[in-house]
Amino acid sequence: MALQTWSPALDVAFGLNGPGWSIGVEFFLYALFPLLLWAVLRIPRRAWLWVGVGAVILLTLVTGSLYLARTNLLPWADPASAHRWLYRTPLTRIPDFTVGIVIALIVKNSGSQRWASAVQWLSAAALVALMSSDRMLFSIISWDIGYLIPSAALIWSLAAAPHAPLARLLSARPLVHGGTISYAFYLFHQPLIHALQASFGGGDGRMGGRRGHDVVHRAWCRVRRAPRDRGPSAEVAAAAIVNSSGRHHRPAPGQGLIRDYV
Repeated sequence: MALQTWSPALDVAFGLNGPGWSIGVEFFLYALFPLLLWAVLRIPRRAWLWVGVGAVILLTLVTGSLYLARTNLLPWADPASAHRWLYRTPLTRIPDFTVGIVIALIVKNSGSQRWASAVQWLSAAALVALMSSDRMLFSIISWDIGYLIPSAALIWSLAAAPHAPLARLLSARPLVHGGTISYAFYLFHQPLIHALQASFGGGDGRMGGRRGHDVVHRAWCRVRRAPRDRGPSAEVAAAAIVNSSGRHHRPAPGQGLIRDYV
């Protein structure tokens, strides 16, 4: 029922299939979407940007309060930990979702922005730098706020300047296809890794050296063959999870610009 992520117990929230907790967050936000959209639309158009800024400030204050309370030092399994309240609790994802709504409305009601191309490269570089930083990994800001601003800037700039070089690159068919199947792969990557470790790993569960390389190679070959033999892969999962509900929203041939999805 996608309710496990509300549980304070980590073994329940991440039970059965760990990545499945995110579905509970999405169900909650999608159910809340009509109410949030109605509320934003009642605000004058010129103030929409400030709604997004307010959402970012609110999340910053929540993150700062949890940091001052030193909840970032608690184990993830602790019900009072920052990991629970910032990463997996649906309530604290409302600011993120609100920012997304604001970006969509602004893009829909404004023209293309020439300087958005520069924002694309800057925000993309910022995201790569953050994801490459050892200090960022598992820090309290990595649970949400650290990625919110550059992600919002990238999404806005890609939609505002769909013909800019980076937007065109990300609209290439192979990358769009990879994005389509990526979420399905995310949902079952953890059980798949455990299965591979159990089947091909060493006695300690690790897959290193030549043996590990062989496992990865065989797994990749299985994924490549999946459309023919219907074996487990991101392709098959995407067909069941993504295409069944989103096939009517696919771009027509010759389309595929990021702005088309806003």
